[in-house]
Amino acid sequence: MSLTLAQLRLVIDVAETSSFKEAARLANLTQPAVSRSIKQAEMTLGTRLFQRTTRQVLLTNDGQEFLQVAKRIVTEFDAGMGRFDAYRVGQRGTLTIAALPSLAAGALAPAIAEYARMRPQLELSITTGNSSHLLDAIRSGNADLAVTDDPGDATGLQVHRLFEDEMIILVSSRHEFAVREHVTWRDLTDTAFVLLGEGTSVRGLTDKGFAISDALPTRVIRADSIPSAAALVSQGLGVTAVPRSVLSLIVNGGALSVRPLLQPVISRTIAITAPTEPRRSPAAESFTKLLTDYFRERQVPPILASSARGNEFGAFRP
Repeated sequence: MSLTLAQLRLVIDVAETSSFKEAARLANLTQPAVSRSIKQAEMTLGTRLFQRTTRQVLLTNDGQEFLQVAKRIVTEFDAGMGRFDAYRVGQRGTLTIAALPSLAAGALAPAIAEYARMRPQLELSITTGNSSHLLDAIRSGNADLAVTDDPGDATGLQVHRLFEDEMIILVSSRHEFAVREHVTWRDLTDTAFVLLGEGTSVRGLTDKGFAISDALPTRVIRADSIPSAAALVSQGLGVTAVPRSVLSLIVNGGALSVRPLLQPVISRTIAITAPTEPRRSPAAESFTKLLTDYFRERQVPPILASSARGNEFGAFRP
């Protein structure tokens, strides 16, 4: 017969209190029950652990040695269970988040920072890529969840939608569009347009807007990133269309303005996507909840032109 964890705890309690009566009180047991349990432990070990007298209970030499063993086992068990309990509530373990680059560096960054501060023992990893790469990452197990465009009814995936991310027009504060209440996609045919590279989600939304409106800009300037495009726009070289969520990526200093981009309104649905199987880890579940609450609390109406100067510019709040 093997010793139980309860017996080890009783050995420790009796040794530390030098009393069967006090050990029984601590364990919420009767004194005879404690005596029987200690006797069974001694029979299993084949040696006496305690020297009993009418006045005191003392550890034998074997008992002193075994007490150290019992303490190590109980301490390691309690610490391990503590780590497991922390994992169960998302406080420990690992979490790999795959996200679109514009989201990881922009709208997601404050939420991830808040989550990391709340869970200092959790190992966090962030990876970026386009939508197809992110879905491949969660399907292959290289990421726990992805924050990306809504993939729709994709087989084997569960989707938790977060917010609508509409396209807006980004212009120099000196541009004629800066004083308009809104800009249409057809208006963009009359000005130079800074176009982001192919294969990005932003480029896909831009192409969709031009296709639906049956319009094309007369002059195109190409840029490989949103900050680069914004820098060109601030210098008056053209305008560009970006999702509203990327505004926090753009250094402004009063040089840029944003306006609603209409006819049509083009947007993407940002969602948390994870495999249906295996079930999401507690850390992934808790991050999903935090992200949902985070964006729900920051919902504001669409961007509106509120002054003739057209220099309103702010960080993203979905």
